[in-house]
Amino acid sequence: MQLFEIVRNPNKIPPSVPSQEHLYHGTQMPYLGLIIASDTLWQGSYWHKPGEPHGVRLTRSVAAGKDFAFEQEMPGGILVLNWHKIATRWKTIPYADSHYNDDDPTQPGDPWGIDEAEEVVLVRYIKPLSQFLEGILMQSKELKELRNGEFLKDEWINSYIDWSGRSPKIWRKAIQALMDYPNIKTI
Repeated sequence: MQLFEIVRNPNKIPPSVPSQEHLYHGTQMPYLGLIIASDTLWQGSYWHKPGEPHGVRLTRSVAAGKDFAFEQEMPGGILVLNWHKIATRWKTIPYADSHYNDDDPTQPGDPWGIDEAEEVVLVRYIKPLSQFLEGILMQSKELKELRNGEFLKDEWINSYIDWSGRSPKIWRKAIQALMDYPNIKTI
Protein backbone atom coordinates (compact mmCIF):
# COMPACT_ATOMS: atom_id res chain seq x y z
CA MET A 1 0.00 0.00 0.00
CA GLN A 2 1.35 3.42 -0.89
CA LEU A 3 1.30 6.10 1.76
CA PHE A 4 -1.04 8.46 -0.12
CA GLU A 5 -3.78 5.80 0.02
CA ILE A 6 -4.16 6.52 3.72
CA VAL A 7 -5.49 9.95 2.84
CA ARG A 8 -7.59 8.87 -0.12
CA ASN A 9 -8.94 5.65 1.32
CA PRO A 10 -8.57 5.21 5.09
CA ASN A 11 -10.65 2.02 4.87
CA LYS A 12 -7.59 0.26 3.40
CA ILE A 13 -5.68 0.53 6.67
CA PRO A 14 -6.57 -1.50 9.72
CA PRO A 15 -7.91 0.33 12.73
CA SER A 16 -5.95 0.45 15.96
CA VAL A 17 -6.98 -1.86 18.74
CA PRO A 18 -6.89 0.15 21.96
CA SER A 19 -3.73 -0.88 23.78
CA GLN A 20 -4.49 1.23 26.83
CA GLU A 21 -7.49 2.86 28.44
CA HIS A 22 -6.90 6.52 27.55
CA LEU A 23 -5.90 8.88 24.78
CA TYR A 24 -4.83 12.45 25.50
CA HIS A 25 -5.08 15.86 23.88
CA GLY A 26 -2.96 18.69 25.27
CA THR A 27 -3.80 22.28 24.39
CA GLN A 28 -3.53 25.85 25.62
CA MET A 29 -6.02 27.43 28.06
CA PRO A 30 -8.17 29.42 25.63
CA TYR A 31 -8.66 26.47 23.29
CA LEU A 32 -9.30 24.18 26.23
CA GLY A 33 -12.13 26.52 27.22
CA LEU A 34 -13.56 26.55 23.68
CA ILE A 35 -13.47 22.76 23.56
CA ILE A 36 -15.35 22.45 26.85
CA ALA A 37 -17.84 25.23 26.00
CA SER A 38 -18.68 23.68 22.61
CA ASP A 39 -18.48 20.06 23.84
CA THR A 40 -16.55 19.42 20.61
CA LEU A 41 -12.99 18.44 19.74
CA TRP A 42 -12.25 19.33 16.10
CA GLN A 43 -9.79 17.70 13.74
CA GLY A 44 -6.24 18.99 13.86
CA SER A 45 -4.40 20.94 11.24
CA TYR A 46 -3.99 19.15 7.96
CA TRP A 47 -0.71 19.90 6.20
CA HIS A 48 -1.24 17.82 3.00
CA LYS A 49 1.79 15.65 3.68
CA PRO A 50 1.98 12.26 1.97
CA GLY A 51 0.18 9.65 4.08
CA GLU A 52 -1.25 12.21 6.48
CA PRO A 53 -4.75 11.26 7.63
CA HIS A 54 -7.56 13.74 8.25
CA GLY A 55 -9.03 13.56 11.70
CA VAL A 56 -8.92 14.46 15.36
CA ARG A 57 -5.33 14.28 16.59
CA LEU A 58 -4.77 12.60 19.93
CA THR A 59 -1.81 10.93 21.59
CA ARG A 60 -1.21 7.70 23.43
CA SER A 61 1.44 9.49 25.52
CA VAL A 62 0.59 11.71 28.47
CA ALA A 63 4.14 13.14 28.11
CA ALA A 64 3.33 14.33 24.57
CA GLY A 65 0.08 15.80 25.93
CA LYS A 66 2.13 17.70 28.52
CA ASP A 67 4.32 19.19 25.77
CA PHE A 68 1.29 20.53 23.92
CA ALA A 69 -0.40 21.78 27.11
CA PHE A 70 2.43 23.14 29.24
CA GLU A 71 5.36 23.91 26.93
CA GLN A 72 3.49 26.54 24.94
CA GLU A 73 3.03 30.31 24.93
CA MET A 74 -0.02 30.03 27.20
CA PRO A 75 -0.58 27.44 29.93
CA GLY A 76 -3.25 24.82 29.38
CA GLY A 77 -4.39 21.33 30.17
CA ILE A 78 -4.73 17.78 28.92
CA LEU A 79 -8.03 16.20 27.95
CA VAL A 80 -8.23 12.56 29.07
CA LEU A 81 -10.42 10.54 26.69
CA ASN A 82 -11.67 6.97 26.88
CA TRP A 83 -10.07 5.20 23.93
CA HIS A 84 -12.34 2.14 24.12
CA LYS A 85 -15.49 4.27 23.82
CA ILE A 86 -13.99 6.23 20.91
CA ALA A 87 -12.91 3.02 19.13
CA THR A 88 -16.41 1.55 19.34
CA ARG A 89 -17.75 4.54 17.41
CA TRP A 90 -14.91 5.57 15.05
CA LYS A 91 -11.82 4.15 13.45
CA THR A 92 -8.51 5.24 14.99
CA ILE A 93 -5.10 4.78 13.40
CA PRO A 94 -1.56 5.46 14.55
CA TYR A 95 0.33 8.19 12.75
CA ALA A 96 3.94 9.31 12.94
CA ASP A 97 4.18 12.95 11.87
CA SER A 98 7.15 14.09 9.83
CA HIS A 99 8.72 17.18 8.34
CA TYR A 100 8.12 18.04 4.69
CA ASN A 101 10.41 16.39 2.19
CA ASP A 102 11.85 19.34 0.28
CA ASP A 103 13.53 17.08 -2.29
CA ASP A 104 10.37 15.10 -3.12
CA PRO A 105 7.06 16.52 -1.80
CA THR A 106 5.25 13.30 -2.75
CA GLN A 107 7.26 11.43 -0.09
CA PRO A 108 7.32 11.92 3.69
CA GLY A 109 10.24 13.76 5.22
CA ASP A 110 12.26 12.96 8.31
CA PRO A 111 10.26 12.13 11.44
CA TRP A 112 9.76 14.76 14.10
CA GLY A 113 12.41 14.77 16.81
CA ILE A 114 9.88 13.84 19.49
CA ASP A 115 7.70 10.77 19.73
CA GLU A 116 4.20 12.22 19.64
CA ALA A 117 2.65 8.71 19.71
CA GLU A 118 -0.22 10.11 17.65
CA GLU A 119 -3.50 8.33 17.26
CA VAL A 120 -5.84 9.89 14.70
CA VAL A 121 -9.60 9.47 15.00
CA LEU A 122 -10.86 9.44 11.41
CA VAL A 123 -13.66 11.91 11.92
CA ARG A 124 -13.94 15.70 11.51
CA TYR A 125 -14.89 16.19 15.16
CA ILE A 126 -15.80 14.33 18.33
CA LYS A 127 -19.18 15.54 19.55
CA PRO A 128 -20.57 15.34 22.14
CA LEU A 129 -17.10 15.20 23.64
CA SER A 130 -18.56 14.75 27.11
CA GLN A 131 -19.48 11.13 26.19
CA PHE A 132 -15.76 10.31 25.87
CA LEU A 133 -14.11 12.83 28.21
CA GLU A 134 -13.07 11.41 31.56
CA GLY A 135 -11.34 14.50 32.90
CA ILE A 136 -8.79 17.25 32.45
CA LEU A 137 -5.26 17.37 33.85
CA MET A 138 -3.67 20.71 34.75
CA GLN A 139 -0.66 21.88 36.65
CA SER A 140 -1.56 23.05 40.15
CA LYS A 141 -0.56 26.70 39.52
CA GLU A 142 -2.82 27.00 36.45
CA LEU A 143 -5.70 25.20 38.16
CA LYS A 144 -5.50 27.56 41.13
CA GLU A 145 -5.41 30.58 38.79
CA LEU A 146 -8.36 29.19 36.82
CA ARG A 147 -10.42 28.64 39.98
CA ASN A 148 -9.56 32.17 41.18
CA GLY A 149 -10.75 33.72 37.91
CA GLU A 150 -7.30 34.88 36.76
CA PHE A 151 -7.95 33.81 33.17
CA LEU A 152 -11.05 36.02 33.04
CA LYS A 153 -9.04 39.17 33.78
CA ASP A 154 -8.84 41.73 31.01
CA GLU A 155 -5.13 41.16 30.25
CA TRP A 156 -5.81 37.46 29.56
CA ILE A 157 -9.01 38.11 27.59
CA ASN A 158 -7.21 40.77 25.52
CA SER A 159 -4.33 38.39 24.81
CA TYR A 160 -6.83 35.79 23.54
CA ILE A 161 -8.43 38.44 21.30
CA ASP A 162 -5.02 39.55 19.97
CA TRP A 163 -4.13 35.92 19.38
CA SER A 164 -7.31 34.87 17.61
CA GLY A 165 -9.43 37.86 16.64
CA ARG A 166 -12.47 36.36 18.41
CA SER A 167 -14.66 38.54 20.61
CA PRO A 168 -14.21 38.88 24.38
CA LYS A 169 -17.71 37.45 24.89
CA ILE A 170 -16.66 34.15 23.28
CA TRP A 171 -13.53 33.93 25.43
CA ARG A 172 -15.35 34.78 28.67
CA LYS A 173 -17.95 32.10 27.97
CA ALA A 174 -15.22 29.57 27.12
CA ILE A 175 -13.14 30.24 30.24
CA GLN A 176 -16.28 30.23 32.42
CA ALA A 177 -17.27 26.83 30.99
CA LEU A 178 -13.81 25.55 31.86
CA MET A 179 -14.05 27.02 35.37
CA ASP A 180 -17.37 25.20 35.83
CA TYR A 181 -16.07 21.86 34.56
CA PRO A 182 -16.17 19.54 37.58
CA ASN A 183 -13.47 16.98 36.80
CA ILE A 184 -10.10 18.76 36.68
CA LYS A 185 -7.18 17.13 38.44
CA THR A 186 -3.60 18.28 38.96
CA ILE A 187 -0.68 16.57 37.33
